[in-house]
Amino acid sequence: MKKEYHVKVPAFSIKNVSGVKFGGFAVDNHMCCGSHKRVLRGKNLPEAMIIAADKGKGWHLTTSFEWASMAYLWQKANTIDDCIVDIHAETYQWVMGLFMQPDGHVDILANIDVTYAGSPYGRGTISNSGKANPILKCDGKGLNWHKQWKPGSFNGLSIYIAEANNGAGEFFPIQKTTENSIILSKGVVPGNGIATYCIIKHVAIDVTSGMTSGNKITKLRESDAELKPFAIPASSGNNNVEMIADRYWFYKGDSVRAALRGGNFDTAAVAGVFYLVMIDAPSNSYYGVGFRACKAL
Repeated sequence: MKKEYHVKVPAFSIKNVSGVKFGGFAVDNHMCCGSHKRVLRGKNLPEAMIIAADKGKGWHLTTSFEWASMAYLWQKANTIDDCIVDIHAETYQWVMGLFMQPDGHVDILANIDVTYAGSPYGRGTISNSGKANPILKCDGKGLNWHKQWKPGSFNGLSIYIAEANNGAGEFFPIQKTTENSIILSKGVVPGNGIATYCIIKHVAIDVTSGMTSGNKITKLRESDAELKPFAIPASSGNNNVEMIADRYWFYKGDSVRAALRGGNFDTAAVAGVFYLVMIDAPSNSYYGVGFRACKAL
């Protein structure tokens, strides 16, 4: 019998986050990647996205929504045996689809669909580069994921492309969405070839307002219509009842920041599954940062 190295996180809901169905995907038992049990540290966000997608169709870097799903399950657990997977590992972990702009506003996943056909992330092929409008096609052929998006669903949003022959690790504006393709705005040149990507939308809310970096998380944004699926801090302070010891670190500088969650081996006393770091650029890498792969079903 073939041994499975991933488990399914079932769909579930929680009382304090109304209207959101969490779960519905599979996750590696171990930090990346799967059956080889390789703990790959020292990778930046684009590298983590590419390595996770290299596991095969449906596989991708854990998204901010998937992390929140597992964090809420962890919070509900009475014992370690109740946890489907141990996400409180010995390193920080990159999550995909959560960025902070210099003004504290955030870019989040374009939708929280976790299915193979409807999710806003995956791998496709770019063509028409250098011409009027480059096209990212996701038709299921070759390494492409198969998509069945609603036409127009991502019009005017942005796409973060981790892997491309040119412009890797950059954001590009989306002009139009068809059922299985993204048409980029005129003039952008990500380069023809395979592209690993994540589609995001902007939310004009300063997620650092009224908070001090390094303080304990006292409340999550569980009633915010746009941000509630992602377990983002709503307040922080010196007292901490709900979140035990998790902290929120951020830096509003002159560049985009990508999200790290969890904590590493030397922050065990002040880090847990809701711990959030918004300090690093997507291009940064450290030995104490790892990642995990999930699978769209």
